[in-house]
Order: sequence, then structure tokens, then C-alpha cells
Amino acid sequence: MHPTMRSNPCTAIRRATALAALVWGAARCASKDAGTPEPPPPPLCQSVKRTCAEVKGYAWSKAVTVECNDADELFTVRASGLPPEKADVTMPKLEAQDWEFLVPLSPRCATAREKLEGRNVPQGLMLNGVGFFTPFDTNGDDLVKNAMGLDECQGMPGVGCTYQYRSLSPCIFGASDDVAKHLEKDGHGARVGLALDGFELFATPTIAGEPPLDACHGHETATRGYHYHASADAPYLMSCFVGATRGDLRYTATLPEECLQGSSGPSMSMGSGPPEMSGTGGMGGMGGQ
Repeated sequence: MHPTMRSNPCTAIRRATALAALVWGAARCASKDAGTPEPPPPPLCQSVKRTCAEVKGYAWSKAVTVECNDADELFTVRASGLPPEKADVTMPKLEAQDWEFLVPLSPRCATAREKLEGRNVPQGLMLNGVGFFTPFDTNGDDLVKNAMGLDECQGMPGVGCTYQYRSLSPCIFGASDDVAKHLEKDGHGARVGLALDGFELFATPTIAGEPPLDACHGHETATRGYHYHASADAPYLMSCFVGATRGDLRYTATLPEECLQGSSGPSMSMGSGPPEMSGTGGMGGMGGQ
């Protein structure tokens, strides 16, 4: 094949997405003319097919356990939720949460995004077993920019005596093990975590020629499918879900009363999200199990 005739995988994806939108638009107009119900909009991205062998092969911390069956829709990740490295001694009380993270094995793409701002509940789990949250409090203030309570690993205390990341921690692979040293073989940023909708979270950098990040802070490539990216600026990790099925991240530990005071307890919820969101539906364990 002549060099100028070679196909570019990223270009192919962009063309396929544009074609799907065009077909949907034409069908929408046709349905209006015919007086029939409008067809559903196309998904935001293409689904990602994974196997248990793949997810078990991620660079999980030794303190994390993964249970997976290829026949199941969800797989389970268990972790204490405490930082593998010793937290700053000035931090308020922290307790092991015994996180149980249920996540789609093969995430599907929704047709509408679900925003995350203002939610003080986990949006996913880092490979070292620590939950990550949005950087914004309920007032919309940037907690990372204001450096409110952050330790040397960019972690901070939260409701329920949790330890939280609001941005990419330099300690995902250890306090003295720079994330930048764990680049993928093609130079792509390291895989650092998973969002509740099942899509992966990677560090920077992206690869030259890849599409720009979208409104959710992710993009779709031929090599990795859809995935989110961390960055040095807000929203730091991700700003919305694109997955059609959302899993759950809940604690199973029995927490002392002092950790439950001042929190929303059992009422803390991820929210219902778009109608097609059909995972377990929320922070089912924020009130203890």
C-alpha cells in the first residue's frame, strides 16, 4: 500500500463517530417527518471489552485483592482505603474503610454524561486502594487549588474518617516511586485507577496524534478505547461519567461513632444518574454494613 494510503486508527474512530451522529441526525429528522418516536442518540464512545486476566494484571498494590469471573458483568476489588504510605501525622483520625469496589468488567458507553461536581463520595479507586473524589466541595470551591488539608501524597481526610485523593497522587506506586516512571510501552501515561463506570484512568502524557480530551476529561483511542486522563489542572482526574452502567464503591468496615458524626451517613448517595445507569446505584455502604 502506498504510504499516503495507510489508514490511521484514530482517524477511523473519528470518522465512525461522525458517521453515527450523522445517521442518528438523519433518522431523527425522518422520525419527526413521519410523526414517529425519535431514535435514541448514539453512545458517547465505543464499549471496551476486557477479560479477568487483563484486570488482574494491572499494577495493583499488594494490599489490594481482585475477584473476577469472566461470566459476570461486575468484578470486585477490595482494599482498606488507607494510604499504603504513612499519612501526615497532622491529619485527623483515619480509619480503614474496607472498600468493596464493584466495577463493570466490560464498560459500555452511555448516550448522556453524568456530572460529578459537588459530590463528596468516591468516583473510583486508585490502584493502591485509595478512593478518588471530585476536587470540588459542595460550594464548588477547588479543594486542591486551595490546598486544604493535603499531605505530601496529595491526599486529604474526609467524612467518615476516609482518606481521599482529589487529584493525581505521586504516591500511587509508592512514596518514592514517581508515577512518571511507569509509562506504558508506547510512552502513554501510566494506568493509575478505575472509575465507577469501569473506564480506566491514566496519568499524563497522552500520545501525539490522539484526539483532545472531551468534557469528561477523557478520549477514545484505537489502542485503549475510551479512558480518562489526570492532569495538573481542574478537574484533575475526571469531570463526568460516560459509562452506561455504573458500579459501586462502599465500605464494609464497622466505623467508630466519631467517624459517622457530622456526615450524611446512610443518606449519602451517588445519585440516580441518567436513566440507563443500571449499576448497583450508589454508595450503598456509606452508612456501614
